[in-house]
Amino acid sequence: MALRVHGYTYVLISAALTFVWCEDCSCRATHDFHLTSGIQNFTEGERVCKSLGYDGLAVAKSPEAYHDMLDILAGILKNPEDGVYLAIRGHLDIGQLVWDDGSTMAEDTPSSYSLRHGGGLMGRLTTNRKVRLGDGVWNRAAVCGNYHTKAFSYGRAAHGKQPAGVSSNLNRVSVVSFLDCALQCGQDYKCRAAKFNSLSLTCVTFGSGSYTALADNPHVSTFIRKWGGNVLYGCTSGYSSEDSAKKVSIFKFPDDPEECRQLLISKIRKRQATFFGHVMRRDKLENLVTTGMLEGKRSRGKQREKLIEGLTDWLKAGKSLEAIEATKDRKKWRTMIANAVKQGT
Repeated sequence: MALRVHGYTYVLISAALTFVWCEDCSCRATHDFHLTSGIQNFTEGERVCKSLGYDGLAVAKSPEAYHDMLDILAGILKNPEDGVYLAIRGHLDIGQLVWDDGSTMAEDTPSSYSLRHGGGLMGRLTTNRKVRLGDGVWNRAAVCGNYHTKAFSYGRAAHGKQPAGVSSNLNRVSVVSFLDCALQCGQDYKCRAAKFNSLSLTCVTFGSGSYTALADNPHVSTFIRKWGGNVLYGCTSGYSSEDSAKKVSIFKFPDDPEECRQLLISKIRKRQATFFGHVMRRDKLENLVTTGMLEGKRSRGKQREKLIEGLTDWLKAGKSLEAIEATKDRKKWRTMIANAVKQGT
């Protein structure tokens, strides 16, 4: 699956700047939903979906799945009587709505229903964007999907902040980075926030309504999952003054996979180059380690690409020694980085 934080954790910075985990450079991962061409009752809609190779009607249990569902249905759910069938049913024995993959509906899923004997138990998404129950006999469009898809999530990182007024949590695990903590949240469709403590290396995930505010803590970064229409989109990235004051970083990524790939690589290379220039100007042991210019025998087999080699190619600096020499002039080095960013990869 598919966060964002300062520093040198490049995958974290790139793969999740809006917490979208990028697999195969697809920065805005979407669910494989399919809207049926005709209208039919609930049972027939399920049959049609299976005949098309899907597991059945679509499961939209996570905030991201729900949002993707709305994208598909934009312009369709107009009239008050409109609605599309989904893979959710009411279960009187437990008093809950359950998706066809066996998971219960999250508490904050937009819904309006009542479970009672004699009432309808087949789920649909209505014009007001809420999940409702009915008897499933009316002919409506249906949305098909597969039950088990790779998890990803959208969100933001609040650095130096932690949930306050906590009433409960979903899980507590040991992790090695904020990225791992954010992934823990993204893999749980009920997770709405995840707190990473850099001292204890622990991650605590929280569900809907389990905390009331954010409080200061310099050793904590919190991933806050975005819900529905609050998801961030676009090709630019940066901060607003208000975001900076709150120590909240918000990033946006493009939809096009190739554009996304180039943007990610450019951001990673820029941070690598900035770090490399800093190390080279120190003229200490670190620059020997970074450039790989150490005494001794080379290991057998194909050699790994050195950081300096990748940067030299990206900066179009000619030879590695020329790039190293350029780092001594801070202004020149910054200009080279800026030009490389403009030219892309």
